[in-house]
Amino acid sequence: MDSVVPEPFQSRDFSGRSFHLPKRFKRESHVPMPLPRSSRADPATHYTWGDGCDGWRLLETPGLSIREERMPPGTSERPHRHLSGQQAFYVLSGTLLIRLPDETRRLGPGDLLGIPAGIAHEVLNETGESARFLAITAPAVEGDREETGSLSDSARDSASAAPVLIRSAKASDRDALHALLADSWLTFWAPHLPPEAEARFRAEDPVARFLDAALGRIQLAELGPDLVGALLVEDDCLEDLHVAREFQGGGIGLRLLRHAEALGARRLEVRTFNERAIRFYERAGWKRRRTYPTTEMGFPTLSHEYVAPLK
Repeated sequence: MDSVVPEPFQSRDFSGRSFHLPKRFKRESHVPMPLPRSSRADPATHYTWGDGCDGWRLLETPGLSIREERMPPGTSERPHRHLSGQQAFYVLSGTLLIRLPDETRRLGPGDLLGIPAGIAHEVLNETGESARFLAITAPAVEGDREETGSLSDSARDSASAAPVLIRSAKASDRDALHALLADSWLTFWAPHLPPEAEARFRAEDPVARFLDAALGRIQLAELGPDLVGALLVEDDCLEDLHVAREFQGGGIGLRLLRHAEALGARRLEVRTFNERAIRFYERAGWKRRRTYPTTEMGFPTLSHEYVAPLK
């Protein structure tokens, strides 16, 4: 299955006209339900952020956050991305500048800009007047924000906006896949196990046996000519998800995870020593369900079981 990153979407001066959101925002049915009410006049809704910026929480639910924010002249926020939440900015007054990895958008009153999950961005007000806007996030996941540093400092951030192709593995991919999976185990797992485990891994080559059994069911991620990641979903279980070391931190892992969820992945297992992976899954909204004993290359370890966020 092919998959590319959706582009930001923008509409100008659509008041009074019909406006069609992308299909990913539509639902097949709607069940009326009471929503919490809040008022901008209620002091409890107010918060401050950045360098003298103000915000008001107008609606806060697990699935949707709507906030009004104000940026005084000359203010900005740090570049960041949201791992699972899509964001939309609707300008009420003033002028807002939003920098993306490969372009900059200038928004005025009535303009809307949507930013897909995983895309690094920076919001600025470089004018002499305050800018007021609505910041809409869906879903609203706690701990979803990840600061990225300067947008121009890292090619991996640019990769967040580059088209990544996700496809089924072929026989010709075997050598590159073997190298990716073996490097992942030796880099992130071997340091937490006895030296005998690494020696056994090199001698027995479990990656080759794994590819013999599962090659045709593995999904690959390609960025240009590079194989940058791989995943395997069996029934409702995400059995494997790997991203090449040099491409980690650029949103590719999150794209693979969302692709796995679309394929039906609802649970996964992660070793308790793999703290980097644990942080990644928890930021993406997965919840720990239980911890239990397992083995790795014949040596005892512990694993967590995680379950996917509710849709």
